[in-house]
Amino acid sequence: MYKDKFPRGKRSVEEKKHELEGENMKGAWLAGADLKGAYMSKTILERADLKGTYLKNAILEGADVSSADLNDANLAEAFLSNANFKDAKLSNAILRSVIAERANFNNADLRAVDLIDANMSEANLENSVLVDARLVNADLTNANLTNANLTNANLSHANLTGANLTNANLVGVDLFHTYLKDTNLKDANVERCFGLED
Repeated sequence: MYKDKFPRGKRSVEEKKHELEGENMKGAWLAGADLKGAYMSKTILERADLKGTYLKNAILEGADVSSADLNDANLAEAFLSNANFKDAKLSNAILRSVIAERANFNNADLRAVDLIDANMSEANLENSVLVDARLVNADLTNANLTNANLTNANLSHANLTGANLTNANLVGVDLFHTYLKDTNLKDANVERCFGLED
């Protein structure tokens, strides 16, 4: 249990942020913690409270962050490849320029998230909520966006080559200069999509 290893809670975790690889921090309360550049590869953060946590440049490769609360967190430029964010809450979070190849965001709440310049290639975003999300210039090559809700999201200049958007909600989405080669839009709602003809 993380409380045994970090007796002073959040403060202890901040002090040891470069030594957190593989730690079991399930259910940890880390809201607002400064974990910039933390090394948390394969760390278990399932159901952790990470609201407003500063995780810029953190390494969370292969971490289990499922069902965690990351609303308003800052993960800019973090390394999230193969991490599990299933059922996580990430509304208003900053994930600008993250590397999240093959990460799992199945059923995650990503409302109004900043994913500008993010690398989400082969990521699983099935059933995710991306309403009002900013995905400008994001790489979503071969990503799974089946049943995703992208209402009013900005995907301008994004790369959706080979992405699966079957049954996705794309109402009001900005697709200006979006790369859509081999993109699967079967049964997707593209009402009022801007730039789809491009």
